[in-house]
Amino acid sequence: MATARELEEGGTHDPGWIVIDEVVGQWIALLPVAVGATAAGTAPTRLWPGILAAFLLFRLFDIWKPWLVGHADRRKDALGVMLDDLWAGMFSACGVTALAAIAHYGLVP
Repeated sequence: MATARELEEGGTHDPGWIVIDEVVGQWIALLPVAVGATAAGTAPTRLWPGILAAFLLFRLFDIWKPWLVGHADRRKDALGVMLDDLWAGMFSACGVTALAAIAHYGLVP
């Protein structure tokens, strides 16, 4: 509701000072790292390559805006403000999971 009001009054479709969407998207991107650390019984900071990958992939998808990320961004409404970062976070989480699988199991068995 606050985002919708800001969009009506502010004149921009994604105000830079509204960051809750970025925070939630980054949390989603980091979810595989948290799950992996819990499963391994270790501190998440020991999985720092995954943390770095989550951050970089999230930024890549958030800036590049491929497919569903860009579609959500083009909505230019309050839901689109949130959805583009949710999709970027989900794509990043998939990327982090794939990179972890490659790092831990390799491409060839």
